Amino acid sequence: MKYIDKAIELDPHYGPAYMLKGDIYKWADDTTVAVNYYKKAIEMAPNDFRTYHKYAKFIGSGLDKVTARAFAGDTEAQEEVRRRRAEMEAVYKTAKDANPTFPYELECARLYTSLSLTTKETKKGIQFFEAADQDSLNANDYAQRCNMMYQFIIDAPNGNVKLNAYNSIVNVLDSALVKFPTDYYILANGLNYLNGAYTLVKRQNGEALAEYKNKSQRRRSNMANV
Repeated sequence: MKYIDKAIELDPHYGPAYMLKGDIYKWADDTTVAVNYYKKAIEMAPNDFRTYHKYAKFIGSGLDKVTARAFAGDTEAQEEVRRRRAEMEAVYKTAKDANPTFPYELECARLYTSLSLTTKETKKGIQFFEAADQDSLNANDYAQRCNMMYQFIIDAPNGNVKLNAYNSIVNVLDSALVKFPTDYYILANGLNYLNGAYTLVKRQNGEALAEYKNKSQRRRSNMANV
């Protein structure tokens, strides 16, 4: 702390020093002071994306345990998940307002991969992924995006919605394999989601099933030709 204070004395606008003070107070479990220093770091260096990520991570500390209770039906935990998720989204929005190059949509999409409690929230996460800069997605982002789309298929109300979601998974996987052709996570998990989607859609009756069969046949023919 002595050296951090010396850095601030030399340059009161040196953002990383305030960020480090926030870290120290976080480790000391003095959350109020930690928050104040993270905010001060953002004020001093609004274009330093590291502080926004650290602050958001601080807000989400221990949220995995809360999320587990939320999925088990604990209404208080559900409210806490939504409250903290909204706080993290607000931090990323502040970063976006300060610098339009901040990947706001992608960071929010990553939040929703683990913090979606309803079909509506899952859909919002999918929309964040769609709005994100596709060149910025890593292999795990593609896999998580497919996972969310698969969850959406499970909860979808009718066959046509399931079919559209299934086709979207296929398109996302195709794009992922162009960028990461040898990534085992994409190949293995993507195949699992694809097979699961296939089973769900196949169970449907009516127009969705008929359209699915036609598209599947065309896809198999194209693959055979290749």
